Formats: sequence, C-alpha cells, structure tokens
Amino acid sequence: MRLHEGARAPDAASLSAEYDLVVAADGAGSTIRTALAERFGTTVERTAPDYVWLGADRSFDSLTFLVSDTPRGPVVAHVYPYEPGRSTFLVEAAFKPTVDELSELFADRLPGARLLENQSRWSRFTQVSNAAWSHGNVVLVGDAAHTAHYSVGSGTRLALDDARALAAALRAEPSLPGALAAYETGRRPAVEHT
Repeated sequence: MRLHEGARAPDAASLSAEYDLVVAADGAGSTIRTALAERFGTTVERTAPDYVWLGADRSFDSLTFLVSDTPRGPVVAHVYPYEPGRSTFLVEAAFKPTVDELSELFADRLPGARLLENQSRWSRFTQVSNAAWSHGNVVLVGDAAHTAHYSVGSGTRLALDDARALAAALRAEPSLPGALAAYETGRRPAVEHT
C-alpha cells in the first residue's frame, strides 16, 4: 500500500475498476460521491444561517447557549469548554458581524475575555444525505455519506463509528454486497437520530 499525500485521487470509475473496495471518506464535498450522485441518490443543501467557529479565552462551565438580539436579527452562540481557560464559541447569524462586533454583543457574558480566531471564516452548513450509501464496490462513510449539524459537534465521531461498523461488517459478512448492506442497515438509524 502506498500513501499519496496531497495528490488528487483518480476518478471514481478508475478506482472502482482497480480495487475490490473503494471507501469514499472525502468529506461533505466528496468528489467520488459527486461523480456517482445519481447512483447514491444524493441530496446536497446549503442551509442558513451563516456560522463561524471562534474560541474564547474563558472557560464556560458547560454547554451554554447565548442569544443577542440586534436590529439585523438575532446572533446566537453555542459555547462549550474544551480545556481550562478556553471555550469553543460557535456563532450563527443572518448577517456576518465582525469579531469586534461579536465581542461587543456578548460583552456581558465575556467579562474581560477575548474572542479568538484561527483561520475563522463565515460559512454555511452543507446538509448531505444519500438514499444509498453504496453502489457496486464504492461505499460512503462520514460526511461523504451524511453530515451532522455543526452545533451537535459529532461529525468526526460519526465518521469513526462508520469506519468501525464498516470494518465489522466486512469481517462478519461473506460477500461484499452483504457487508455493505449490513453496514448501512446498522449505521443509518444512529446517523438519522443524530
């Protein structure tokens, strides 16, 4: 096995012809899924509002939901600690306030604390769903198969759980089609619940 870091993957048809199993774990913008979108029954929807991931140099005690009403609409923050003295500060808004504006909007909840940026940019959530998670010898895992809303914070966990379930199904089932069907049947309820 050779690792090709930073290289563009071959197209889906070439991979499918060369390998027994192709695992598309290439995210919400999956090129493999996109190439086979009709086969997977893919639906991709960009939802509102916009959001930005920030940090705060203050540790909140637990998950905290903050709302600030503005003339341009509400600004909502999902805040949770990730280490002593630091919290994630995830903001949603119908407009894109600057970090300075956000600091002012939430000043009463951030007494003396700063909002922290790390290549932070405003984005829109891409909701991905698929009627089928496999086609032939190509299978989708993680965000390539399904996205979980960023406020839930479970995307990585779901992807790793998918990989574990796929590996278990491949060990347990004698045929590839049976294994791929068992993987999807076993994982879909948990994913849809999340």
